[in-house]
Order: sequence, then structure tokens, then C-alpha cells
Amino acid sequence: MRTPEEMFDLLLKTAREDERILAVLLNGSRSNPEAPQDIYQDYDIVYFVKDLAPFWNNKAWLEEHFGKVLLMQTPEANTLIPPNGNGDFIFLAIFEDGVRIDLTITSRPYIDNGEPAVILLDKTGMLSHIRPDPGFWHVKKPTEDQFFDCCNEFWWCLNNVAKGLVRCETVYVMDMLNKYVRNMLNTMAEWYIGVDTDFSVSPGKAGKYFGKYLDNNLYSMYLSTYSPADGGKTSALRMMDLFSFLAHTVAGALDFRYCEEEEQGLRKYFSMTLDENPYRLLEYIKELFSNALGENLVGIYLYGSLASGCFNWQKSDIDFIAVTHREPEQSIKEQIILGLLELERIAPPKGIEMSIVPKESLKKVLNPAPYFLHYSKAHSDAYRKDLPGNAAKLCGLDYDLPGHYNMIKAAGKAILGEPIENVFGKVAPNIKGELK
Repeated sequence: MRTPEEMFDLLLKTAREDERILAVLLNGSRSNPEAPQDIYQDYDIVYFVKDLAPFWNNKAWLEEHFGKVLLMQTPEANTLIPPNGNGDFIFLAIFEDGVRIDLTITSRPYIDNGEPAVILLDKTGMLSHIRPDPGFWHVKKPTEDQFFDCCNEFWWCLNNVAKGLVRCETVYVMDMLNKYVRNMLNTMAEWYIGVDTDFSVSPGKAGKYFGKYLDNNLYSMYLSTYSPADGGKTSALRMMDLFSFLAHTVAGALDFRYCEEEEQGLRKYFSMTLDENPYRLLEYIKELFSNALGENLVGIYLYGSLASGCFNWQKSDIDFIAVTHREPEQSIKEQIILGLLELERIAPPKGIEMSIVPKESLKKVLNPAPYFLHYSKAHSDAYRKDLPGNAAKLCGLDYDLPGHYNMIKAAGKAILGEPIENVFGKVAPNIKGELK
């Protein structure tokens, strides 16, 4: 990798020898004396030119002067991500030796906003007006309105996270958490650092210096918010706790009012949506089976503690029978099992137990009774290890099913499809041999 001295010599030599280049400016972290220095810093360079046209998307010119490009992006030529459209052209280039140059070529006058910058060359005096502000990147003290808006955005966006969690929409949850919710968490963390340092430091882009300015406990709390193992629920709860602490601290230091009602309102909604609510789980079971089985589905029939009114979240499971006209195809069985495995994340600790059975077998119940597919939490590991094999194997005859039919007939509930009396024939109270 070329040294900084070699790179600056090359950048300046190129500009000095080309009369079309009027001035050279260095910005970014290499122009900021407070930024940590290392070999991976980009060279953020601006070439001010008379005419932009000869340089526009001219990779040959770039490689002629700075070396073979290993990887490059040119935002102004990008059709997917809209460019700035300000008339500049930018080369973002990594060269074969690992050096990266972010080279902006512009014919516009430089507008000084105080951003740290170093004049490397000025042939015409066009940059003489620059007055860098040493505190440009320091975190800024918020107004009370800004503080309120940050809190409101944080707590409001979490309602979408709650809905995504109960829908098992993990990708959506992660997008909401790490784009919208985390943005507000980072903003509050920056203000917390500002309060702690009298707003005299920069937390860095995307919080990259949080580890430097947050104490070890807070930084560990922050890192723990990256916890996708349960689909984002733990991450969301940890974000809530950390944000609440940071916001209370900032509010106290700046004499702002913190809106407790918003936090408590969201926490209540989160609990309503996610915690110990078997009926929401039933809605997703109905959706899963309806989508997978379509017209083949006769109905879904609940039995056990939830149907009889003595359900206990910690001690009970969700028991149901799905009845079909004919045996589902192997791919449909696998689709259903995958859906149930996902739903286990929001199920009670003892999980879900279900069987898919043929409607024809319910007219004259035999013991053992036939079934097309069985699932319980006890089988979840086996399904995860070999979904096709176990989806094909877990079918046949079951001695327990007639007892379950008895429970459905006595105290079950049809949560989808035909009424119980239209599907389940009369089941004898003593289940031995053939039942009629």
C-alpha cells in the first residue's frame, strides 16, 4: 500500500501538471485533526477544474494517473440509486494496493460551511476564503422540540416492530429496528455523549466512536441490541431500556420534559401484541393453513385447555386438528412445518401440537386413526435437521387421535371451516376397537 506521503505527492503532481485543474482540497477524516489516523482512511479529494466534460466518467484518465482500479463506484452514473445531480462527478475507487480515493471533480465554486478542509493547491486563489470550524463535527445541543421529536419517532416506530414480530416478518422487523429505531437511538446516544462532554466531541459517523465515549456498561448495553436470535424481540426490548435511560439523562441535564406517557403507551402496546396471547397465535395458524391448503382444507378444530377455558401460558400447549379432503402434497407439508417452526417463536413454552387428518376417517372412527402429518415441539429439532425426511415419515396411524376427537366433540372449537357437528361423527365415550 502506498504511503500517505506518496499519495499526496501523486495527487499534487497530477494537479500541478494539468492546467485544467485549478485547485485541490482535502476533506474528510484526513483533514480532521481529531479523527483517529490509520492506513484505512480514504483520501477525500476535490479537484476544481475549468471544464468537467473531459473528466466525466473517464476511468482511463483515473487509472493513467493513480493506478489500476480494483473496485469502483461512480454515483453520478448509477441508475438504481439517484445521484446528487449537482453537476459534480465522483470517483469512489479502491486501487490494487488497497488505497482508496474518493475523488470529486467539480467546476462549481466552493461553498464554505465550516467543514474541516485543507487546501493542498490553489493556483488562482479561489479557496482563500475558507475558514474551517474546529467544532464542525461536534455533536450539537438539541432544542427541546428536537428532543421531543426524537423520542416520539423512537417509540412510534416500535409499534411496527411489534406487528412485524407477531407476523414472523423477521426481515421487516430488522429493517425497522436497524434503520428507523436505531437511528433515533443513535441520535439520543450522541446527545448523551454531548451532555457528558459539554458538546465538545464527535461521536463519529453512525456512532463509530460510541465505544470511546460511552462507559463500558452502556457500550455493552448498546452492543447487546444486536441480537437477532429471536427475530428481533430481544433487540427491541434492549433498545427500549437503553433509550429510556439515555433520554431521561439528557432530559435531566438539559431541563427538558420527557414524555413518560409515550414510553408507557408503547410498552403497553408491545405487551398487548406479543406477550402471552394465544388468540393472536391462532390467527396466524389459520392464515398459515388457509394459504398452504386452500380448498383442500375442511377446517381447524381446537381442543385441550385453550378450548375448554383453563389455558395457562406457562403450562399449556396449543392443540388442534386440521381436517383435509385429501393428503397434502409433500411440498405443502414442508410449507406448513416451516410455518409452525416460525410460529414457535411466539408460542407458549410448551409449544404447538397438531395433526392433519382425512375427513373420510371421521365418519367411522377407528383406533388407531389415520393421519397425514403430525407436529409438536418435541419434533421441532428433528424437522429442523431433516425437514423433507420427517415431513414424509410422520404420518400413519395414531392411538391418541380418537381421544382428541372425543375432546373436540365434547368441548372443542371450530376456529376455521365447517362446524364440528358436520365433520366429526358420534364418538363413543369408551374408545376401544372400532368407534362409531
